[in-house]
Amino acid sequence: MGGMRTRTWVYALAAILLARAGGGQTAPADLRERIGALRYPRIAEASRVSGDVRLQLHQEQATVVTGPPMLRGLATQAARIVGSIPGMEDVEVICHFALTDVDLASEPTRVKRGNGVERFFLRVLRQPTEKMVMVDGCKEKPAGANDIKLGKDVAEIWIYGVGRCAQIEMSTLSTSE
Repeated sequence: MGGMRTRTWVYALAAILLARAGGGQTAPADLRERIGALRYPRIAEASRVSGDVRLQLHQEQATVVTGPPMLRGLATQAARIVGSIPGMEDVEVICHFALTDVDLASEPTRVKRGNGVERFFLRVLRQPTEKMVMVDGCKEKPAGANDIKLGKDVAEIWIYGVGRCAQIEMSTLSTSE
């Protein structure tokens, strides 16, 4: 019976070592919570700016190496969160900024035919007073949850935003004189 228990421990230890060797370590829950609280910059979201920001973190001082200017402020903030972890004072931080896609779809919609007088005559003639038209629409998908993965010399952070619909409906276009 003791041999079986020893073998189980050996397998568990091997699985842990393989998991650590295979990629970064999982971040503590409080760190995930702090990264999860970061929000994609509204101006960058509206401008549909995404991409990677690379920073060098040295003794809690973050220096931007490359990346879109609109995303650098939030990336620096995320790097400072990583810098607060003991042992992560001198690492490369890569912030991946991504926007969710939008769904474009056409939906059938009922619209009334003509004005009130025309609909009256359509009813008298027993004709339909409504018709089906296809209306193009855009549906926004919710943003994914932010995430972090810590390695020995690198920390990777994923920050997600909502890809906004750029479609303008005709009903919102009005000429006021």
